[in-house]
Amino acid sequence: MLKSEQINELAAALAKAQGQIEGAKKSSSNPFFKSKYADLAECWNTCREALTANGISVIQMPEEINENGRLNITTMLAHSSGQYISSTLTMTVTKLDPQAIGSAITYGRRYALAAMVGLAQEDDDGEKAMARPKDKKSVESPINITSVSENGAVRFINGVQCQIQDRNGDWHDIEFLKIEVLEKLLNDDKYVNAHEAIRAAINAKAVGTK
Repeated sequence: MLKSEQINELAAALAKAQGQIEGAKKSSSNPFFKSKYADLAECWNTCREALTANGISVIQMPEEINENGRLNITTMLAHSSGQYISSTLTMTVTKLDPQAIGSAITYGRRYALAAMVGLAQEDDDGEKAMARPKDKKSVESPINITSVSENGAVRFINGVQCQIQDRNGDWHDIEFLKIEVLEKLLNDDKYVNAHEAIRAAINAKAVGTK
């Protein structure tokens, strides 16, 4: 994290703003899985008024993608006093096409904004990105299948846990698959309904290995 020599005025202003900010609501829908989540616009609208009222602006800057497909997104909180703090989030762009790049930038901006401001998001992406250890018993416990893709290759458990089915008919939690396996899944149209969750898992793993 980078910061100005002093951040006392920024810290005081941010504390006041955080006392006024509520959780971001689930205003967007995922047409594939009939689930709702808080998108970037909702996160920004939730904190905009409180930040502005306390003299705080948000600046987010994506940088050039490097040869390893890594994209840095720097988020800065700047105070009217001239004080600032900034932090950089590194994302892995799995496909170098406009849609994938735009998706990664939007995803990164949303989570970086929430982290810098202290905004709680009422969506399911965080659970998808968690690599929580599970023993065999917990994996085999009763599940509540809340949605299944039309081709039957992707399903969601309890609305948040994404699983894909292999050629043998076995189901796998994407958060436990290796990055190289997840990247192959992104190139397979059979799992297109899981691509958003797969990108989240890849990004979480990439951050965890830094």
